Amino acid sequence: MTSLERYALASVANPMFYDDPSRTEDELYTVAAVPPPEGWRRAEEGLWVSFAPETKIPRQGWKIHVTARLDEAEKTIEDVLAYCLRHGVALKFLRSEFAVRLTNAKYAPRASSGKVLTLYPADDSATERILADLATLLADREGPYVLSDLRWGDSPVFVRYGGFIGTFTLDDDGVPVPSIEAPDGTPVPDLRLPVFAPPPWAVVPEFLAKRMAALDEQASAELPYEITEALHFSNGGGVYKGTRRGDGLAVVVKEARPHAGLDALGRDAVTRLIHEHELLTELADTGFVPRVHEYFTSWEHHFLAMELVEGPTLYQELTRRNPLLRADGDDDDRAAFVRWALPVLDELAGILATLHTRGFAFGDVHPQNVLIRPDGRLCLIDFEAASTVESGTRAAMAAPGFRPPPGLAPVAADEYAFACVALFGFLPLTAMGELDPGCFQDLLVHARREFSLPNGLVARIASALRFQDAIPEVTPAETTMDGRSWESVCRSIGSAITASATLERDDRLYPGDAMQLPGAGLGLAHGAAGVLYALHLTGQPVPDEHVGWLVDHALTGHHQGPGFLNGRLGVAWALYRLGARDAALDLLSRKPDRPLTVCHLAGGLAGLVLGKLDFADWTGDSEQTESAIRDGLRLRDALDSPFAPQIPGLLRGFSGISLAFTRLYEATGDTSWLDAAAVALQGDLARCEPDAQGALHVNDGSRLLPYLADGSAGVALAVEALLEHRADAMLALAREGLLAGCRVPPWNVHAGLFTGRAGLITVAGTAGDLPTLLRHAVPAPGGTGVAGDQLLRLSMDLATGAAGVLTAVHTVRHGGSVFPGLPGRRREKPAAAGAALSVDRRRR
Repeated sequence: MTSLERYALASVANPMFYDDPSRTEDELYTVAAVPPPEGWRRAEEGLWVSFAPETKIPRQGWKIHVTARLDEAEKTIEDVLAYCLRHGVALKFLRSEFAVRLTNAKYAPRASSGKVLTLYPADDSATERILADLATLLADREGPYVLSDLRWGDSPVFVRYGGFIGTFTLDDDGVPVPSIEAPDGTPVPDLRLPVFAPPPWAVVPEFLAKRMAALDEQASAELPYEITEALHFSNGGGVYKGTRRGDGLAVVVKEARPHAGLDALGRDAVTRLIHEHELLTELADTGFVPRVHEYFTSWEHHFLAMELVEGPTLYQELTRRNPLLRADGDDDDRAAFVRWALPVLDELAGILATLHTRGFAFGDVHPQNVLIRPDGRLCLIDFEAASTVESGTRAAMAAPGFRPPPGLAPVAADEYAFACVALFGFLPLTAMGELDPGCFQDLLVHARREFSLPNGLVARIASALRFQDAIPEVTPAETTMDGRSWESVCRSIGSAITASATLERDDRLYPGDAMQLPGAGLGLAHGAAGVLYALHLTGQPVPDEHVGWLVDHALTGHHQGPGFLNGRLGVAWALYRLGARDAALDLLSRKPDRPLTVCHLAGGLAGLVLGKLDFADWTGDSEQTESAIRDGLRLRDALDSPFAPQIPGLLRGFSGISLAFTRLYEATGDTSWLDAAAVALQGDLARCEPDAQGALHVNDGSRLLPYLADGSAGVALAVEALLEHRADAMLALAREGLLAGCRVPPWNVHAGLFTGRAGLITVAGTAGDLPTLLRHAVPAPGGTGVAGDQLLRLSMDLATGAAGVLTAVHTVRHGGSVFPGLPGRRREKPAAAGAALSVDRRRR
């Protein structure tokens, strides 16, 4: 699942917090409330309802999936359930139309999307019989193709090899994932790939082998274009770069899958692509849309070949040029940015006005849908959501941060979204408007102050966004903390955290990031352990019943990996700090189901080393030191293996490993660990690049990153730890470049500790920047919340939300460790409370 898919799904159920989409209140299908017949069990899990006979079903095998169009889904479920009850076949099915829409939406996980039922045959002969029966039963039905499966004939019936019951193993991040069992009994991940790929050891029955051979023949059909690069994937299809066979013309090819990628109106990707083709043809003379080359079908999919428009998106150019997102931007840079941005925005406004004059509204105005040609002209792309101005139909899809409120006519909705684009250009935090609409006015005040924006643009934005209060012509200085102390601010944040607790739930105690879903509700990074640790560290009240919840669920919970940030060891670490020492030592004594091979700090061997050495210090237990040494030796041996980090940074890169080796030296006095730490560090330093001012940033392959988790700030901590014990002129020089690379810019998109402003401020130790964390503050029940990653919902967790902000404030003001298991930072005398956004004056 991509980040976009994860956050989109996690924003469905709750307007304030990321949550499991299955917790949405929806109208159930009638069949979802049917009681089980005698001899059957009924259960509910997430969006699914299951029926199973009392007899035992296999652990794994060839499972059957049935898909359906939205308008036929309930009838298909009813018919297949009746069949299964007659023939004693275990199954599960989606509970409602909402569930069908959600799991087959444009940004639903594409590998397994589209299925409305899953059947679990008793053996291969039953699989063959059921496939044939369902193909006959559903001969007149249609449904989307399940990309992970093999289709049975032309029916909406599919099959793949996978697990039947909930067993788990660890993935490459040390996180529990669904598993199947290899022939030798080893659990391996049950992969859901966007292509039919049974495990190499799975025995393929003859009836499936014949179908696989026929599929291979179909796949050999050649497209009229050679695909050279995938630009984007969604559940509705892909977007690709390619060349036309014959003359080599460079093109973009957009794909649409039938009955897949539903929008809010229930339209599938094919319907939208046909609509887009018609509009691009109609607007071909305007010069601001890509030229259409061809509309064609291949196999079951539809394709639109268009002009390849070379150049960045408006999003890329705005964020690249904006001096507020760099620590080295000055007044001249701001003035130059305004001189560039204003004509660009004027051109975009003119394009939309022309579009409206031609009788169309774009419907999905956001900077990713605008390309900048090499000559500087703008080009609109992705007309899937466009409509006629007379239709009165609200766009069926729109991007968070640019999404108009309900009730606006198409032209007014475009104007609203344009205003969001203009505001985003100067301060790219408009996604917070999904959570706190009042933030738009605050952002415009800030943007006007930072860039001296012209009155006309300010008035246009304010009018389109329908502000009730006028924006003052003379912009006041940024609001202060209104005389409040940091103690009162932290109490307000801590109060909101405890007020958000859901003691009645088993999956999580505090709402956190979308990464908390599913199965990360206990750990340090996104779960209760990290939040309770932060409350304890910063002197906030820690309710006994909240600690009790963590103890109970940690000792009895399933599917916990052994790791530090995302698993059992981190929970034990936090519980020991909280005083629940018996429970902590019980967790510490538990052995993983299989040896951990992952190397990194987040969920791998490096994290085990750090956590166990802390336990050795606290308890005097030499076995914990010996265990950490064994993990360290395995870690050192693994550095040249396929398990070595592929991602740079502190949490998943070589820097966390180097830190673990340095801690092993501190525990043992063995200087070979310092040698290993220096070698490991080179793995991340090799991925660092200097900017024009000589500051070092981590290059992750697409961006230069300064952050604690994956950027120069985290690498700097590992370098500093090594330099405490070994002088090295080159490392000292690298440290200066890295610390320069994590200087705090005037603005950051995210506030969080791992990949946001809180982590940068903590490593830099700049107390004067602390008040700016409150720009991400949002009123919440009980006090003050903090917008999490992607800004769409509040997060209370350590990695991305309120607990991390609390930790940052405490660490900068009082010293100590910036992060569990890491060395402490020197305390800088706090500066006077500076500029910050007052959370008390916010309107909701």
